[in-house]
Amino acid sequence: MKNELRQGNYVMITPFGKNDIMQLNEKELEALYLFKNWDRIKPIPLTEEWYRKVEKQLIKKGFSYGFEKGKLTLYLSDEWEFESEFLHQLQNLYFALTNEELTIK
Repeated sequence: MKNELRQGNYVMITPFGKNDIMQLNEKELEALYLFKNWDRIKPIPLTEEWYRKVEKQLIKKGFSYGFEKGKLTLYLSDEWEFESEFLHQLQNLYFALTNEELTIK
C-alpha cells in the first residue's frame, strides 16, 4: 500500500488502537516515509456509504461503473476496466484520468 499513497488520499490510521479517518497531506506523507509507520496505516474499504459520497462525481465525468459487494468497477472502454476495493485506489485512478481530485463529501 505504501507505494500507492499520495497527498490527498484518505486512509485509516490506528494511533492508539482506534481507527481514525485521515486525509494525508505532504507533511504526514513525509513522516510516514521517514519513520516507516506503515503498520498503523490501513486502506479504507469501499462501502456503500463511501460509494454514495463519490457517485455524483463519477456520473458528472461520464464514467460507466458498477458497485457490488464492496467493489467498484469503472468501465473505461469495451476492453479496459478497473476494479477497486479501497478508497485511495479510486482516488488515484480518478486523478490520473481527470487531473482533478475526487472530492469526498
